[in-house]
Amino acid sequence: MTDIRQIISQLAAQERQLLDTQFLAPCVRGGRVRTRVSSMVYTFQASPHNFEGWAIFKPVNEKIAAVIEEPILPQVAEYLQLLMPIRLHLACVLQGQTWLAYPVNESDAKQRTGVAKPVAVHLVTKGSQFEPIVARWDGDFLWF
Repeated sequence: MTDIRQIISQLAAQERQLLDTQFLAPCVRGGRVRTRVSSMVYTFQASPHNFEGWAIFKPVNEKIAAVIEEPILPQVAEYLQLLMPIRLHLACVLQGQTWLAYPVNESDAKQRTGVAKPVAVHLVTKGSQFEPIVARWDGDFLWF
């Protein structure tokens, strides 16, 4: 039988290690970023608060992670490869780098995400109306 004190001690050691690590994450303006250590998911407020884009973050404390540097394109591509692809057509800019888009194939989108409706796609840096794209779905958000 596992001792609860041992489990708590392991979690505390992982949290201490978290403050010494850097992680890659997407971020919308005023949003939060997440990382996973072992099976625990940690959520941080991005600093600066108005940052929007891909960045390598480092936790400042248990609530805030600071932008350290901009990642290189292969790092972002590797991250996106871990997420489910969804084919969409861009419709219009909603705000900043967020676009409204619609699935190219409704039945495929419904099978993959559970819905076939207009969706927000974040971090579209270059796009035009009706352009076909492949966004990546993390279970909550679509990223470009």
